[in-house]
Amino acid sequence: MIKKLKNCLVLGLSLSLLLTTGVFGSAAAESEADNNTEAAEAVETAQMGSPWIDSIITGNLPGEAPDVKDDLYLHYNYDELMANQGQMYNMLLTNQSIIADYAASAIEEGSLKASDGNCTDAELEQLQIFYQQASDLEALEAAGISQLQPYLDKINGAATLEDLNSILVSEDFPFSPYLYLMVGAYDMDEQNNVFVYPEFLFVDNVEGAVYYQETDDPVEQTAHQQAISQTGLMVMQDLALLGLQQEEIQPCMMSLIQFEQSYGKDAAATSVFLDMEYGAYGTSTENMSLDELAALCPNYPVKESVEKFGKEKSPFYSVISKKWMESFNSLWTEENLELLKTLTMVKIIRECSPYLNPAIYDPARAMTGQPPMDAKSFAAAACNQNNTFAHLLGKIYVADQYTDEDIACLTTLADDLSDVFTKLVEKTTWLSDGSKEKMCLKLDKMRKNILVPDGGYVDFSDLSLTPTEDGGTLLGNYLTIKAYMNDKINARIGQDSLARMSWEHFTPATVNCFYDPDSNSINILPGFTAAGMYRDDMTKEELLGGIGWVISHEISHGFDFCGSQYDANGTGNSIFAEEDMDKYLEKVEQLVAYYDTIEPLPGVPVKGNAVKVEAAADLIGLQLVMGAAEENEGTDYEALFQQTAEIYCTVFPSPDFITFLIGGDSHPLNYLRTNVNVQMFDELYDTYGIEDGDGMYLPEESRVRFWGK
Repeated sequence: MIKKLKNCLVLGLSLSLLLTTGVFGSAAAESEADNNTEAAEAVETAQMGSPWIDSIITGNLPGEAPDVKDDLYLHYNYDELMANQGQMYNMLLTNQSIIADYAASAIEEGSLKASDGNCTDAELEQLQIFYQQASDLEALEAAGISQLQPYLDKINGAATLEDLNSILVSEDFPFSPYLYLMVGAYDMDEQNNVFVYPEFLFVDNVEGAVYYQETDDPVEQTAHQQAISQTGLMVMQDLALLGLQQEEIQPCMMSLIQFEQSYGKDAAATSVFLDMEYGAYGTSTENMSLDELAALCPNYPVKESVEKFGKEKSPFYSVISKKWMESFNSLWTEENLELLKTLTMVKIIRECSPYLNPAIYDPARAMTGQPPMDAKSFAAAACNQNNTFAHLLGKIYVADQYTDEDIACLTTLADDLSDVFTKLVEKTTWLSDGSKEKMCLKLDKMRKNILVPDGGYVDFSDLSLTPTEDGGTLLGNYLTIKAYMNDKINARIGQDSLARMSWEHFTPATVNCFYDPDSNSINILPGFTAAGMYRDDMTKEELLGGIGWVISHEISHGFDFCGSQYDANGTGNSIFAEEDMDKYLEKVEQLVAYYDTIEPLPGVPVKGNAVKVEAAADLIGLQLVMGAAEENEGTDYEALFQQTAEIYCTVFPSPDFITFLIGGDSHPLNYLRTNVNVQMFDELYDTYGIEDGDGMYLPEESRVRFWGK
């Protein structure tokens, strides 16, 4: 969950250039009709990619589907890919808003009811108040940012750094613009404590630091710049709201980015630890007292901020790579006061933007090819924020759409795949007995949070929002929910570790899954299953080849270079002897070497080293799936392989997106996630009769297998 950062990547590069070229420019520059016309013409001539056609690029398809022996991914996805040329399409993400839309429709139809104890009438009443206020676009347009103006005026009026610090820690200032304080446990045998992360503007607090890492690779630089520029579009609009003139906006924008990169490059990121000695990641979290924490950054009111938000009772404070706090301290100075004031004001507007008139951001949305938001979409999005009702929407959807039997089915699937892993570990001849024992213990104690998080969903029954008729507003009620959630989270400090809100950083509706080393848990979010990855009528092959593969992928992360540096309790104790890790990494390097031979675009190879963690998890995950399939009598392998292809069906409107992903995504490109991994298994060759000379053939000596040998 921790990722890597870099330095000053956008400085010296025109932001307007980023917005009119590359990823965002190509997406917005042409109409869908123009894209479809060009795609149809390109189909006859363009055939980029080696050893397989890069079939996720619009216009890069042959005139007919290839034989399954030559390209399994394209064979099964051909019709779907053809139907979606000229647009951004991902089979999973087509349904990414299904949970929020489900709740929004139920509210508008008046069919949202408390049932079977999944939620209370009081919770639904609060949700409906908030939703209706978010739906009133006329009232939001009339309000503009007027409710934020008192906070902005206070900041703008700060004459000294001491003034600014006093404002930030005052009780009537409900924002924490620079410190992200998260309650959790670094060890399942410990009580919950407070983790301290930087609160970023341009990237995600916990995961986005990867985009601030220094790099000499031009492909990575471009990817990082493009990632930052997406938020940059909105920030430019925010600067205009603050009264900056057009000619002032871009220089100010660059200064804000430079400021954040200057300390963001020192924040923790998983990829940094990949180049360090084995064990460094597991011991990178430092626990300290509040006074010790404050001493890292004396210029900023750290202690007062912690106390203001009620987190002073934490047993200790956990910081990962504390150097970022020291770097931040060097920037929080009187000399930077004007920039700090601007940055603080923009951060407040950014935080509150989901609850402000959506028309403010129509120009920025148009530049990324997105239409204006209608009332229903805006209201659903406002309710589906982590610090509003996202957990309630997840709770409602899971209770209404899944039975106890469904959750039991997925949990049993996860347990079965974990058992397969245990058997493979026991058969692995190159692994020492000590490492085997620790691996098996970790597998046995691994928690499976399927659709419901540890600690359960947030209960909003005692929340009290102000209805519109009593003077309530959307923004005012957001601040009420924010304070309410802060109190809920604080109540978990000092409690048993499993009482934490383990999805605090994740919206349940997100199409995502993850492994958490601190709690030794895999987490399957409802948004992922809602997106078509689970139905109660799925065959065993569909379950294994789809969500089973994803579950196995997440299980495997507990035993890769970083995950294996935490033991069964989530403590930073490595489970592998160093010589065992060396042997594991030899297999990783085999896989890296193979990915390095693949060219999605002419002269643009995959960066095997950049995707090695996720590529290994893909392959190990499929190995567990194949092990489970072998134990199931009468497995239809053709159906299983078809499912492994269809879950990754993807179209990008331009090759620029491929460059962006190669430089910035730790996962292999989607068509490779299918084709590379299935190549490694004898069952593929037996099922389709694949032989030397076929496109899917890989010599046996080149096939990589991690466990069981």
